[in-house]
Amino acid sequence: MVAACVVDAVRSGRFYVLPHPEWMEMVTRRTEAIERGDPPAAQNLANVQRSRAPA
Repeated sequence: MVAACVVDAVRSGRFYVLPHPEWMEMVTRRTEAIERGDPPAAQNLANVQRSRAPA
């Protein structure tokens, strides 16, 4: 499924590939929050901190 999404994106010239359509709503909400100048949600900050923690 992901491969088909990538092929479709390449053929249509799209840069971003979102194989799960439900992510688009999340991306839209976050982009709108960034435009308003809102800080990241606490959950998002926790995810960033976890991703930066040493393994």
